[in-house]
Amino acid sequence: MAHPLRSNRELFYTLANVLERTNWEIRRRSRVVGVFPSVSSYLRLITLYLMEYTEDWVNEYAYIKPEKLRPVWSEALTQGAN
Repeated sequence: MAHPLRSNRELFYTLANVLERTNWEIRRRSRVVGVFPSVSSYLRLITLYLMEYTEDWVNEYAYIKPEKLRPVWSEALTQGAN
């Protein structure tokens, strides 16, 4: 077997590490600010961090990179215009 299945324990710890890292980063960023004027400003900080994290993850771990699809898209657009 080339890629053995991961055990439930391994999956749990992998997921736990991702969550711990995310929570640590949110705490770190909130400590930089110090005092938030309102709950909505704190939620805005968390939301922006999660959006940034998602964009980084999508761009880094995408199966098909957008730059490799550009020639295909341009060819499809030119064929569609004719």
